[in-house]
Amino acid sequence: MDKASCVIIGCARNVAGQLPKTLEKIEAIRSLWGQSAVVIAENGSTDGTKRLLDDYKAKPNTHILTLDGSANVISSRTQRLALIRNTLLTFVHATYPTYDYILNVDMDGVLDGLDPKTLAFAFKPSMPAWDALFANVRGSYYDVWALRSKFLEFEYDCWDMVRHCMVQFGMSRADARQGFVLNKQFTLPFNPRALVPVESAFGGLGLYRLSKTRDCRYVGLTEECSCRAVLDFGSGLLPSNNPCAPETCEHVAFHRDMILKHDAKMFIHSQILVKTQQEHL
Repeated sequence: MDKASCVIIGCARNVAGQLPKTLEKIEAIRSLWGQSAVVIAENGSTDGTKRLLDDYKAKPNTHILTLDGSANVISSRTQRLALIRNTLLTFVHATYPTYDYILNVDMDGVLDGLDPKTLAFAFKPSMPAWDALFANVRGSYYDVWALRSKFLEFEYDCWDMVRHCMVQFGMSRADARQGFVLNKQFTLPFNPRALVPVESAFGGLGLYRLSKTRDCRYVGLTEECSCRAVLDFGSGLLPSNNPCAPETCEHVAFHRDMILKHDAKMFIHSQILVKTQQEHL
């Protein structure tokens, strides 16, 4: 790790309260790598985020991409995030094409729970070959919207499933959310051998081999129904005008691209822990 290079990237909007600690963590992470850079995309903040980032960009190999809220003309939140994340990726591949890794982190406080030195666990000789590693969480693993895993038998969009249950089966939102979001949030024990194979995940931190992200894109809308494997469409219980939610987690399409284009291998690493996001529990 201390001989490798890494670009740390993140999206920031109205995170002034959490940003000082997050930037401290990022600096601690930078010290672990042989070479490092930071690229942060800021999109129309109305608090002190811009000021803090203006001060921070004086550090070497640090870039603040200011979108000035231009992404906000897009009505879909997931599509806004997809545009911003794709902007970051394009910049990284143009500016640091020979770097080894990208570390994508949320900027809203999830790094408060991270011991930066645990990232070194990713490079132990006993580790299986990997192309993307995602964080575990201190407490319940909250980010099931980004999660797809045959190993965990979780292969659908949980919020689309909530919509199906409400519109087609008359369930209350509270009951549908309890059944297909909250009940699916799990605890992964802190165990050196507990690597969970996934096809998509995030949890606030993703470490990627840069070469495996080339020509891969984030997309926040979908016309597919990932719930078909769970719901019985041949039973006659569901109407033909299947009301799927158009928004989906933007990470899923990106990770699908990595698998289809580069045969990427992905895992959640139980020893890399970040802070849980209570608002999602």
